[in-house]
Amino acid sequence: MATAESCSNVSCAPATLAEHVLFFLFGMYPWLSVNAFFTQSAIFAHSPSIPEGKNISAILGSVVQIANAVALAYVVADRRWSFRKHYVSLILILLGITSTILAACLWSESGYILGKHHSIALILTSFVAGIVGSTSMAVIFAFSGRFKQSLTGTVSIGNGFSGVITTAIGAIQGEGEETVRFSVSTFFIIITVVQLVSLAALYEISFGPRRKRYVVVNPEQIQYDTINTVTMENSGQDVDEEELAAAPLLGERMRVSLARERWLPSAHQLWTSLANYAIIPGLYPYILPGQQGSFLVILLVNVAGVIGRWLCRVRQYYAETWLNTAQTGAFLLLVLPATGVMTIPPILCGAVVLICGVLNGYTTTLVFYALRRDLRGAECAKYMSFCGLANQIGALLGTFSTDVLLWTNALH
Repeated sequence: MATAESCSNVSCAPATLAEHVLFFLFGMYPWLSVNAFFTQSAIFAHSPSIPEGKNISAILGSVVQIANAVALAYVVADRRWSFRKHYVSLILILLGITSTILAACLWSESGYILGKHHSIALILTSFVAGIVGSTSMAVIFAFSGRFKQSLTGTVSIGNGFSGVITTAIGAIQGEGEETVRFSVSTFFIIITVVQLVSLAALYEISFGPRRKRYVVVNPEQIQYDTINTVTMENSGQDVDEEELAAAPLLGERMRVSLARERWLPSAHQLWTSLANYAIIPGLYPYILPGQQGSFLVILLVNVAGVIGRWLCRVRQYYAETWLNTAQTGAFLLLVLPATGVMTIPPILCGAVVLICGVLNGYTTTLVFYALRRDLRGAECAKYMSFCGLANQIGALLGTFSTDVLLWTNALH
């Protein structure tokens, strides 16, 4: 049975190129289906088959946010029953594949709900996709905790790269142009094929004949190093009254330190997700005139996030507070031109948006590295799930913050 120290040493061992490829492909799946729906939103908005018209994008966004309730329910249930993460991932990938296959076949189907005409097929399939995306954030990093530490960063890079894939395919499709190169159904079929690649990677990692070579340790088999405060009377040594008097204070400091190790990464993740979703896509359409829905801007932002994740994979600087402070400052800076308080050159605003993308990608990866550094085994997996849930709560709050600005007509 491995000790925490030996497991830590193994988990820091270099991963092979094949392992990085597998975990990169696996990490792509959470947001592929969700991003696919939003990439097609402009076509939906101009399609006579979609009764909601231009409002369809906002409706799909609300449906995806509602799916966060499923992620919350999963985290609560996981605390009670400790689900096997590879089986949960398998179910989620299959759900994502199901949602895109159904969307490819039925996206233009509509019907009546409470007497109003709605795109029932799109709403239901996007809800399933939302379940996959939001719940996966509470699963994939906890799952990666069983493997070499460097692969946590690789999973994060794959997670961010899914946005690049869907946007690039959308750009090739020509969405937003008068004539598209291939249909919505073909687009969803392509995304389904990409998800099948993620499914194949998961099979190789967790179900294939060579699966045992990838696992570092079973979290349930880890022996934890515990720090116990004992009186020196039991050891037969002389009692130091000052040390005994300081013991309660030492114990309190240890509890505070442990609480920080467990919960501070989730707090950082919540805030970086909030700032990211408030800026992108909340503010940038109002600070980059004529670029709303621009594939180029969206692609550059997604690439910036991947670069940030890769930089963290290469080198970790544990300065989450400063990183989030920088993102907060950037948000406050961008609010000024978005609300018309002052004019800032669009090129400078664009540079700030891209820098925020890099900072968000870096911080999102760093918080999971921090948990791998400070916690072990099942405990690490549990707080990784909380961190993934914090990401979704932050996204919800970030979206709500820009909605408030819209409702008050502050953005123009």
